[in-house]
Formats: sequence, C-alpha cells, structure tokens
Amino acid sequence: MTTEGAMGVSVTRGGRVRYGFWVSVVSMVVLVAQTTAPSPFYPEYQERWGLSPVMLAVIFAVYVVGLLVVLLTAGALSDYIGRKPVIITAGILALAGLLLLAWGGSVVALIVGRVLQGACVGLIAGALGAALIDFHLPGKIRLSAVLNGALPPLALAIGAIAAAGLSVVMANATHLVYLVFAVAVLVCTILWMFVPEPVHPRQGALASLRPSLSIPPQTRSVFLAVLGALCASWALAGLYVGSAASITHQSLGLTSPLASGLTILALQVPGAVAGSATARFHARTVIFFGLGALLIGGVLTIIALTNGSVWGFFAATVIAGAGFGGAFQSGLRLILAETPDNTRSQALSSVYVVTYLAFGIPSIIDGFLTPVLGFAVTLYLYLAFVCVLAAVAFLIQLRSRPAERSEQEAEVEESLETLDDTTTGGTAGTGSR
Repeated sequence: MTTEGAMGVSVTRGGRVRYGFWVSVVSMVVLVAQTTAPSPFYPEYQERWGLSPVMLAVIFAVYVVGLLVVLLTAGALSDYIGRKPVIITAGILALAGLLLLAWGGSVVALIVGRVLQGACVGLIAGALGAALIDFHLPGKIRLSAVLNGALPPLALAIGAIAAAGLSVVMANATHLVYLVFAVAVLVCTILWMFVPEPVHPRQGALASLRPSLSIPPQTRSVFLAVLGALCASWALAGLYVGSAASITHQSLGLTSPLASGLTILALQVPGAVAGSATARFHARTVIFFGLGALLIGGVLTIIALTNGSVWGFFAATVIAGAGFGGAFQSGLRLILAETPDNTRSQALSSVYVVTYLAFGIPSIIDGFLTPVLGFAVTLYLYLAFVCVLAAVAFLIQLRSRPAERSEQEAEVEESLETLDDTTTGGTAGTGSR
C-alpha cells in the first residue's frame, strides 16, 4: 500500500520504510565518520612533509571549501531529482577521496582527497538529513529530527577514534584506515541502490544549482533566533576536529594518536547524548542549557590547559561537548519544525552552510595566527572567542520568543502524526503532516 503527500513524496509502509530509515542512519554515520579519518595522522603528515601550521590550515580549509561549494550549489538538489542519485553520488565521491588518501602519498593527494570528502558531506547534509525525515518510523518523526542533530557529531567521534585505534594497534596503519572506511562507504552506497526513492522528480533542478543561501520564509524567524547557538557550538567542534592532535601533543604532552581520537570523542559523544537525552524537553530550555554548558566548559578548558591538567581538560571537554549537543540539536529541532516538506533539504543545506562556516573559518584563522602568536596563545584566544560567542547567543535567546512557539507547534504536529500513523495501520513517510 502506498499513498502520496503534497510534494509528490511516496509514502510506503512496513519493511521498505524501515529499511530506508536504517540505511539512512548507517549511511549518515559512515559518510560523516570517514571525514575525520585523517585527523590522527596530521602530526605524521606534518613531520613527513615538513608542513607548516599555515599549510595544515590550508588542508583543513580545502575540506570546508569543497563542502560549502557543494552545499551552496547542490544542497537542495535532492528535493528535485530525488534522494538516491544524490546520496549514491556522495558515496562515490567519498570512495574516490579515501582511495586517493590511501595511495596518493603526497600533499597534493591529501588536498584533493580532502576536497572530495568535503564535497561528499556537502551532498549528504541536505539529502540524507531529509531522507531521515522521509523514512521516519511510524509515530517517530521527532526521533528523525533528533538523529539529524545527533548522528553527525557522533560520527565525527567514531571516525576519529576508529582511525586512532587502528593506528595504535597496527604499525603504518594509514593505508589500512582509509581502506577500511572505503569498504564501509562502498557497502552503504550499494545498500542505497535498493532503497525506495521517497521523492518524485520535479522541475527546477538546474535552477536549484545556482549558488544561493536560501531560508524558506516560514523558517527565517526561528533560524535567526537560533543562529548564535549554531555558530557557537560548531566553532568549538571545528577547533577540536582541526587541532585535536596538536592540543594533546603540544599542550598536554600526549604523543599517542589515540589521545587525539579520545579528545574528539570526549566532545562529540556527550554532544550526541545530551542532544538525544533532552529531546523531550522544551527546546528553548535546552538551548539555554547548551549555551551555558558551552560557556562553562570553555572557561574550564582554558583553566585546565593553563595548568597542564589532562584529566581537567577531558572533564571540561565533556561539559563543553554536552553544551555543543544541546545548543545545536535544539536549534535544529526548531528549524525542522518550521520547515515545509518540500523545502527540507534546502533548509538543512542552509543550516549546514552556516554551521560549517562557523566550523571552518575560525580554524583557518587559527592556523594563520599560530606562526605569529604561538600555538598556546592562539588556542586560548580561540576558546575565549567561543565563550564570548556562547554568551552573546545566550543573551539573544533571552530576547527571543519564536523558539517557544515553534516547539509547541512541533509537539502538536507530532501528536497528530502519531494518531494518523495509528489509524492508518502504521503508514510512514513524508508529506503526511
């Protein structure tokens, strides 16, 4: 049995929906996780090729540039041609990037591989995020919204710790790490060939490729209200993903690649857990919690690094990570609650353009300031910047009211959808609201 929603989205039931949902979940984890596979190896690359801090910043920058270029052009493409072709293309890009990283053996290969990884994430940010909503389990659309926020940070941690763990267990594991991720990406890409397409193609695909940052009119007020929370949380994530190995080595004296993986884990896992655990709480309350934890965690991190305290650093990182998850995921929930069905990937792409700008630009500036000010001073300035950004976002929330209205609407919509799923025998998909 199938029905069809307002935007022409096929609404299937039973096993096909569950298959699409779980393939979307696994694919989100794998395709995001593969982007942090190089993180533990940056010190090795720096020593092998004599890379300066500026060059490391460039390598980080090209990943962000590749991601943003694709987001700004093809971010909404899956709303027009369907989720499957976009996600399968993203898998092919990721596979090519990983193979290049495994066998390239040069700075140029590293740069091109990172560009391809960024392009992959640029494609899936809107398409896979929307697919999670398309294939939501009966009565569980809130779960799909929560997973949209929880899976990316969790995947970043999984990628970093898996790469670091393999590098510790096996000597010269660089090639193996990339090949393991390549196999996982290949499996996900093949699985997507058997996923039912949830979107009927419609006109406007070529026009949608014009570079733009477009927020659906219904979503703009809540988007502006949570913008500060999104930027503060992802600015901190950018520091950890881009500089974890340098922080653990230069500031804490930890030389094992596993230390950098654990650092990213200490930030991202609490972020995923906090965002999921607070899903039933009022999103406005969760944003206050998240921004407060970001501010406190950031201050404690500066104190721990100043004193060279390893345990203090990891404890402060866990607090900041919980703030990251709470601030980002509650903001994303509110945005999705206001977004019409036929503009989901467009809205998600715009969200990720902003968050990855916050993720990338401060880290790039950090790389250029390090040779001038020194690593320690630049690190403290970056953390202070995150704290100030969180404090400003907190004050903005005190003056903002749209978030409360949006969350109330989301709760009503989910209650209605749960009732609809029950009365129609468990039919699930987009276009039913």
